[in-house]
Amino acid sequence: MKLIFLFGLVLVLLISGCGLDLALDEEIQAAVRAKDPDLCEDMEDRRRDNCLTRVAKALGDTGPCQRIEGAGFVSRCVIDVAVSKKDVGVCDELSETPYVLCVQQVAVETKRPAHCTRISEEEYPFDRNKCLSDTAIEIGDPKYCEDVPLGQHRENCYLHIGLRNRDYEICDKITSPGLQDQCNRQIALSLVNPSLCARIEGDGDRDNCYESISKITNDETLCNLIINDNSAQRCLRNIN
Repeated sequence: MKLIFLFGLVLVLLISGCGLDLALDEEIQAAVRAKDPDLCEDMEDRRRDNCLTRVAKALGDTGPCQRIEGAGFVSRCVIDVAVSKKDVGVCDELSETPYVLCVQQVAVETKRPAHCTRISEEEYPFDRNKCLSDTAIEIGDPKYCEDVPLGQHRENCYLHIGLRNRDYEICDKITSPGLQDQCNRQIALSLVNPSLCARIEGDGDRDNCYESISKITNDETLCNLIINDNSAQRCLRNIN
């Protein structure tokens, strides 16, 4: 049931984000400027819902959200207000999956990983850990990854921050050999630094690293470091 609701809410997000014409709708803009939800009432369907959501955000009040028809659209409106106000307390108006989504988005927006502890570790362990990881990534400091329980989300936390900061030492904190190699390879390529290729454990990924940088630098000596003969020959052929 939670998955069905989540799918419906995601669909609401996609629909609400598709209408650039709504953003340019003068009637909606007038209602937002006046901060008057009554001006939305004569509109039809999604225009009305979009108008009420925008007015609610302008007011910083979820009252207009309650006029919206459809639980998914109401939840989306409340989440938008919470994120706009950067107030995780607004999320308390929601429950279950919408509440979790609200807390996650406010935590990331405010860069406050402590908000993630509002998500039940027993009921929503995946979402709680994702919240901690996403917030740490938004902050950009690997020390916050340490608060993420061991597993996929902590690994992704280190990977994304390592890549963003182009800091290969962060790759060493990743325990998965394949993911650690991916981290080192992508940083080596972004810095165009072939010496970092030597940090890669997997022969194939390391060869790929040398070959890719050789194309960029036009340095055939890198081809000599490739273990696989076919890859080494291809590397030499690609040198201009």
